[in-house]
Amino acid sequence: MQQAESLAHNDDERVQVLIGFIRVYSGCREKLDANWLSLVEKTYRQARQIDSQNAALWYYTGAAYKSVSDLDRAKAFFDDVRDYSNDPFLNEKAKEALAHIKEIAAAKPATEAGKKIVLKSFITRAEFSCLLIQEGKAASLASGRAAALPADVKGHPYAAEIGLAIAMGVPGMEVDEKGAFRPEDKVTRCQYAGVMAAMLKKGLGESRRLSPETVETSPFSDMTDDEDCLESMMIALQNGMLEPMDRRTRTIGPQQPISGVDALLGIRAFERQVNESQGR
Repeated sequence: MQQAESLAHNDDERVQVLIGFIRVYSGCREKLDANWLSLVEKTYRQARQIDSQNAALWYYTGAAYKSVSDLDRAKAFFDDVRDYSNDPFLNEKAKEALAHIKEIAAAKPATEAGKKIVLKSFITRAEFSCLLIQEGKAASLASGRAAALPADVKGHPYAAEIGLAIAMGVPGMEVDEKGAFRPEDKVTRCQYAGVMAAMLKKGLGESRRLSPETVETSPFSDMTDDEDCLESMMIALQNGMLEPMDRRTRTIGPQQPISGVDALLGIRAFERQVNESQGR
């Protein structure tokens, strides 16, 4: 990047180099010190003095703010791209980012861990455990007592949450036949639905019977009638804990990873169902 800066011969090239610096700072933020965002802001101000109407500058600065959950500032930059840019690629990217921000606002992450996890396009079993316990307060299903930790979890940042998630006794959050939890495995939408459906049954108890009790025909174009998780997917869908991937093509994406924001939105739906059943 330093070499590119020295080779920039006009304002357009200088702005492109500065945008490149913003992207590098954002992409390498975990390797930089805590002041990386101030570097982004300084670079943005430098580029704005040259070209205050550059859509790429708006977009990548907005993306930097979004990565630290400063959603109001991020939204302002993405709004500018959507409203004033003629670049179809950046327009589409800005619309996607704005839709994601709207979903995050609906999910209402309340913890620092939750605010980070909702930004992810996929989550691990450890992160799912964290959302369930920290955000969803699902520890009540474990009577507040953590299970003994498997060897592959000891020392993990979310070890306490994993112990409580295992103690819930919910299928899908248990250890495997070798006694491992596999905290870094990705969670598929099918696996997610299985856990949420089982949690809902446990959380509601006998207060309400879930529909459907049996599913004979798959309504989804990407699931067959005999797939094991079809019933769980239907329960999650009909209780607002999961949304189709594409209503037009009737796809549910059972083997696709669940995103952080979709997982938390489903947990919020679970909370609403349980609270309503208890008259809260």
